[in-house]
Amino acid sequence: MHRTRKPRGGGARGGVTVSVFILLAAMLLSVGLGTGFLLTRSRIPQSLESSTSAGSMKVAASQFDDARSVQLTVTLGTSSTIVSPVAGRVTASHCAANATIASGGTPISVDAIPVLALHTVTPPYRTLTSGTKGPDARSLNDALRALGYAAPDSDWFTWNSITAYNKLADNVGARRITKEGGWAIDPSLFIWLPSASATVAECRVSVGQQIAQGAELLVTSAAPVKATLPVSAAAASSGGASGAAGSGATSGDLVSGDRVLSIGSTTVPVPTGTTELTDQSVLSAITGSTEYRLASLGSGSGQMGSGA
Repeated sequence: MHRTRKPRGGGARGGVTVSVFILLAAMLLSVGLGTGFLLTRSRIPQSLESSTSAGSMKVAASQFDDARSVQLTVTLGTSSTIVSPVAGRVTASHCAANATIASGGTPISVDAIPVLALHTVTPPYRTLTSGTKGPDARSLNDALRALGYAAPDSDWFTWNSITAYNKLADNVGARRITKEGGWAIDPSLFIWLPSASATVAECRVSVGQQIAQGAELLVTSAAPVKATLPVSAAAASSGGASGAAGSGATSGDLVSGDRVLSIGSTTVPVPTGTTELTDQSVLSAITGSTEYRLASLGSGSGQMGSGA
């Protein structure tokens, strides 16, 4: 039988206690050091501190748009002869030299009924009824939508096409598409225009005149096809280099990038690299400007000056 000797004076207990105290002291020291690190704020060395007090300053602003005058060259197409879709007596006319005939208008009245004028890409050549499909149906729908009426965006002539046309006809007092007419539209219902708008060069009929279907109503001025920017402006727009043409400014002193062309009260964006303007609304603004009319009367060359 073995006997276990009891430690004298509790030496083992005292050793355990001391070890625990040492561990706790080490933990408290670590916490203290950590806390001191988190709360200690590093200071900027005195040699790096600024001696200048903070203040404010006023920033001046200025505008730089590199505005120039440029000379556009307008290329004209051919003139057109507009004919009457109906026979009868001319009871009213809005035709006059230099007047504008526009799609959706009524340039004349025959037998006291205004005759509608419409621009369609495909000229009318047949009768359209609900369900008819083709490029002429597409053109008529497009023409009605361009005037703000809810025609379908398709190449089908539908009831919505009829409704849109009749709303336009009612607004200008022109003939409607009717049940008695089989809900159909044929080339006799409106004057065909080859462009959205045209300038009158010559009137061929007058009020009181009896006309036949197909009679010449008026002759339009040659319509613009494009407007060409001078070489210098086009080169500067694309960041290239070239000699001056028309504007008197070299491309080297023009700021490159997108520009804006001002024509009277109309402004036209000119993206980088643009050499020709072909959008019909832009061409209409050009030919309708005072600058263009003066240039046409002065030289007939089709060149005009404008701001860029």
